[in-house]
Amino acid sequence: MSSEFARFVSSDIVELLANGGESRFFIHKDILTSQSPPFRDALTGEWKEASERKIDLGDWDSATVGQMIQFLYRGSYHHSSPTPISPEGSPTLLKNEPDPHQSLAASDEPPSDTARPLTPVKDCLRRFLSVPADDGESAVTHLEGQYDYGDALLSHAKVYHLAHYKAIDALRMQALRHLLDLLSRIDPMEVSSGSDNAAGIVSLARYVYDNTDHLENHEEPLRRLISHFIASNFSALRSTSHLAQMMGEGGDIVVDVMDNLHRGASLNPICSDSGRTRYISNIGVMCGNEPRDHLLELNGTSAELDWKFGNQPIWLYAAYTSVANDACTELEFKIGDSNKPAPGTLDIGYARQIVCKKDPAVKEKITAVSLLRGLSTTLSDIPATYGTFNGMTADIAEAYSDNYLYIVWKTALST
Repeated sequence: MSSEFARFVSSDIVELLANGGESRFFIHKDILTSQSPPFRDALTGEWKEASERKIDLGDWDSATVGQMIQFLYRGSYHHSSPTPISPEGSPTLLKNEPDPHQSLAASDEPPSDTARPLTPVKDCLRRFLSVPADDGESAVTHLEGQYDYGDALLSHAKVYHLAHYKAIDALRMQALRHLLDLLSRIDPMEVSSGSDNAAGIVSLARYVYDNTDHLENHEEPLRRLISHFIASNFSALRSTSHLAQMMGEGGDIVVDVMDNLHRGASLNPICSDSGRTRYISNIGVMCGNEPRDHLLELNGTSAELDWKFGNQPIWLYAAYTSVANDACTELEFKIGDSNKPAPGTLDIGYARQIVCKKDPAVKEKITAVSLLRGLSTTLSDIPATYGTFNGMTADIAEAYSDNYLYIVWKTALST
C-alpha cells in the first residue's frame, strides 16, 4: 500500500446522501477531496458540510453515485452491458454478466465466439472527439445479434453529468469513452423504425441536452458525440416517430444535428445549374464578422483562423469555376514575406501564405475544401462520414498555436 493511499484511507469518513436522502454512502474524506474541487471546497473551511462531514447530493440516484465512488477508489467503475433481445423481441439475460469486482477492461470484452471486429467508424469517432484510449484498453468489438443499448447509454450519460457537476475530469472522460464505445457498436439497422434503440438514442439526446450547457467557443464533447451520431445515422433514424418529434421541438440538438448534416453535404462535389462539376478556383480571406459561406472546420471547433487568440477574426472562403483549366490542383502553405506576397499568393496574416496551384496537366481538380483542427492530424483522422479527402496543406497555424490547423481538400477527375 502506497503512503499516499494509506493516508487517504486513514482520513475521516464522510457521509454522502442520494435519492433525496434515502440512500447513504460512506467514503474517506481525502479520497473525495483529492479528486473533486467542489467536494474539497465543501469539506473545508466553515461550511456546514465540513462540520457535519455529510454532503447531500439531492436527487442523484444511488447507482450513479455508487459508480462515482467506485471510480474514486479504483480508477474505473462497473457498468451494465447492452441487453440482448430474443428473436421474439423480449430482453434476455446476459450469459456472461460482468463481475463488479473484475477489472474494467475485462468487463468490456464480449465473448470471443459472439464478436466480430468493430467497423472503422469507432476509430474515426475517437479521433473526432480527441478522446484518448485507456492504457491497456481492449479493442471494442461489435456484438452479433440484437441488443437494447438504451439503459447502458443513459447510465454512462448520468455518470458523465455527475462527474462534470463535481469537476472529476478523469471520470467524465472515462464515461465519454464508454459512450463512444457503445455508440460505435450500434449498427444503423438497430436504430431504424421499429427498434427500441431509436427511442433510446432520442432519450439519451434529450438527457444530454437538458443537462449540459451550450459552449460559445467550442462544442461540448458529449453534445458533439450525440449530434454526430444522429447525423451519421440520420437516414435510419428519420423514419422514426421519436426523432421526428424531437426535431420538431427545435432547440440546440436540432441546430447541432443540422450543422453536422450541413458539413457532410457541403463537402460533396458541387454541380452548377448546367450539371457541370464546379471546381475550386481560388481561396479568399475576409476579416471581421463571420461570413455566411466561410470554410467549415470538420471537428466542430471554430473555423476562425486565429480562434482563442483575441485578434481580429480571419475567415477563409472558396471561389468556384466550372472551367477545368481555371481550377486548383493543389493548395500549398508557406511562411513568406507578408510585405511582398508573390502573385497568386493569399496572405492570411503573420507572414502565412496560401498558394493555389493550377496545373493544366493534372486532371484531378479540387472540388471541395475545409479546415481541420486538432492536436496532431493526418488525412486518415477525418471522420468517414465526410468521405475521402485527397490532400492537405502543412500546418497553417505553425509557430503561433499549440493546435494544428490544416486546409484539406477533395478532388474529382475533370472532363
